[in-house]
Formats: sequence, structure tokens, C-alpha cells
Amino acid sequence: MYLGKIVEQGRKEDIFGNPQHPYTRALLHSIPRVDGKRKRHESLLEGNPPSPIDPPSGCRFRTRCPEYLGDECADTEPELRAVAGESGTVAPPERVEAISTDGESSDEHAIACHWLGKSSERRADQDPMS
Repeated sequence: MYLGKIVEQGRKEDIFGNPQHPYTRALLHSIPRVDGKRKRHESLLEGNPPSPIDPPSGCRFRTRCPEYLGDECADTEPELRAVAGESGTVAPPERVEAISTDGESSDEHAIACHWLGKSSERRADQDPMS
């Protein structure tokens, strides 16, 4: 949930094993490691969260999104849509290796993001967690 809107929902295997919304991915990417293998990742989110009293137009996360698409994100609030079988998805960031999945989403996995249905290759090129 970001600024009062659900941005991703699903089973724990979906959320932790195959996160697709940029906010969920950034949150999981920033989890400190306790095994000592790698240093803690810095947050990929820049700036401060906008006011929940006066959220931005379109996607509420767009002002901090590392995968911002431009006008579409600014003009239209994305609807929560099923992930399974859609393009515009990306591989889980390396920070989520703790839960092994086959990279597939359950029927319950949904995100509110304009990337869903777009080119997966284009998104992967822009994804700072890939």
C-alpha cells in the first residue's frame, strides 16, 4: 500500500518471490542482509513521499518511482490488474532469493502499475534492480 492505495496484492510467494510493483520491489531491495555476503543496498527511492492529504495526480507513486513512464503515470491512476500472463513483468530483484518460486504469479497476484501490459524488455532496461 502506498498513500492509501493498494499497489500490489497476492500470496506471500507472489509478493516476496515475484514482486512486480516498483514500490514493492524497492522495499524488498532495501532489506538489510544479515548473512554478511553483501553490503546493505541503498534505497532506490529519491525524495520525500508526497502529502497523503494532497496526493499527486495519476499514479500516487510516480513522483518517487525509479521506473516512471511519463505522461501516462501522471495523467491516469492505474487500476489493480492481474499479473499472470501479462507482459511488462520483470525478474525478481536479487534481494528476494529467500523465497524460491518459478517466477510465475498466482491468479491472486495483482498490481496497480502502468508497466503491466507493456514491453517486458523495455521495462527490464529501465529497471534499476535488474
